[in-house]
Amino acid sequence: MTTITFKRFVILVASAAAIAGLAQPAAAQGARSYAQSQISALSRENPGSAIVYASCRAVADDEYYHSGSVERALGALTACAGFGCAFTDSYQNCLSVNTRLFILELSLS
Repeated sequence: MTTITFKRFVILVASAAAIAGLAQPAAAQGARSYAQSQISALSRENPGSAIVYASCRAVADDEYYHSGSVERALGALTACAGFGCAFTDSYQNCLSVNTRLFILELSLS
């Protein structure tokens, strides 16, 4: 009787592990889809801020390519956004949108 109970326990644990393993990629895909939909929505609602972010992201990528430094790339991204947002309708909103876009983009990687 003990052997049957142990076998059932092993089967239950193995089944739970298999289900959890199958659910994990689906959850990751769901989170990825959510982040992408948020990026699209923010970009549509704030086109000026999205342009600033895209431009500054290119500057940061270039800085990282040349220096190999994450700190310098983040500094370039921040400085560029601070400057670029000055040309939008709402400086504070632009900075907020740029921050949210950056965080969402990080969640995709």
